Amino acid sequence: MTNHPPAFQFYAGDWLADAKVQAMSLEAEGIYIRLLCYCWREGSIPSDRQAIARLCKGYDGPAIDEVLTHFIKDKNNSGRLINKRLNLERKKQLEYHKSFKTAGIEGAKIRWGGHKGGHKPGHKGGHPSSSSSSSSNNKSRDLPSIDIKLTQSLIDGILKNNPEASVIKRLTEKRKQNWIDQCRLLREADNRTPEQIRAVIQFSQADGFWKTNILSMSKLREKWDQLWLKAKAAAQGSGYKRDEGARYIKLTPAEEEDEKKLLAEYGTAQKKFMEAKGYKTEDDIPFDEYETFTDFKTRIKRERRSHVD
Repeated sequence: MTNHPPAFQFYAGDWLADAKVQAMSLEAEGIYIRLLCYCWREGSIPSDRQAIARLCKGYDGPAIDEVLTHFIKDKNNSGRLINKRLNLERKKQLEYHKSFKTAGIEGAKIRWGGHKGGHKPGHKGGHPSSSSSSSSNNKSRDLPSIDIKLTQSLIDGILKNNPEASVIKRLTEKRKQNWIDQCRLLREADNRTPEQIRAVIQFSQADGFWKTNILSMSKLREKWDQLWLKAKAAAQGSGYKRDEGARYIKLTPAEEEDEKKLLAEYGTAQKKFMEAKGYKTEDDIPFDEYETFTDFKTRIKRERRSHVD
């Protein structure tokens, strides 16, 4: 058995909402989960049909063919199959643990100044010296400025929604540096652009559902795939809306036509706003001045109701 983390995150909501899973028979769904477990533990599964049947307790029916469409050949081993989503989750998990390990090592260096024995000479109680405090400040300055800026944007968004947010009150310098590092991993490990990260942050703090759930950079990274799809849909006019149970339902033809008109109005309003303020790109707009398409729709519909009343 290879040395892999013993568990992976299973997003029940994603699984139940996935169209491909919905189309599966219960038999195929059970086989899929079983093969994912083997794939996580071993890193891959055999491509040989008989070997797969043995993993499925001897079953060799058509449901296996249905499931194998969700696996691809391992580039490093033609006799093995991998699952792309599972590999992505593995990469995220390893990077996450690596970031905590690095933060712990750096924190120990700052606290003890590299001296063994618990206390730094000349400092009772092990308190860090002014030089180690300076090292901490230097570390903050060494972090990529774009990650600091994006992290601050998320903090501003959380505070805009709730000025008394406890998660921000508890945000120590060490925790904030971890948020910044998670933002860096979004760029470097997950290949997200600063523009994409900014758009998702803005969406997450404007959406009625997500703003109560995305309260850290690590949570934003964990839920990225869902957030990116929803943010993209919100920016383009998705053709869907949330019902009272927070489920997405399709717009009526009349509502869809209204959505298209609102989207055109939003583009015009955004352009005029940027020209009036002298902003060259959307990235120049401060978080507290940025109006998402969702915000715009809410404001316009509120204004329409007030005119009717």
